[in-house]
Amino acid sequence: MTVRFCLSWLKAKSSLRSAFKLPGTLPLFEDYYTRISKFGSVELSSWEGVGKKTAAVRTWVCDNGAGSKALTSTQLADELQSALDQGMRQLNVVIGGPDGITKEMLSELK
Repeated sequence: MTVRFCLSWLKAKSSLRSAFKLPGTLPLFEDYYTRISKFGSVELSSWEGVGKKTAAVRTWVCDNGAGSKALTSTQLADELQSALDQGMRQLNVVIGGPDGITKEMLSELK
C-alpha cells in the first residue's frame, strides 16, 4: 500500500522546506515520513486531485475541526492494518494547515 501525504498548504512546485514555517516541524515530519517509508511506499503532494475515489483508495483527513478524533499510535496502527486487510492500494492522508481545512476543501474531498 502506498501512503500519500497530502499537505493542504503545499503549493505546486514548492519545496518541502518552504512549506514548514515553524521551527522543528520539518524535522518532525521528515522523521515520521522516514519511519513509515520503512514499511512501504510513501509519497508527498499537495491535496489537489485527492478526491478521486475507487475501491482501492481511501482518504483520511487530519484536522482538528468539529467531528474529528485524535488517534493514539496504537489506534493508528490498527487503522492502517485494517486498510491493508481490506485490500487498499493507496491511503491519502490529507493534513490541514495552521488554519485547518476549509469547508470547500472538505466538500471536494467527499
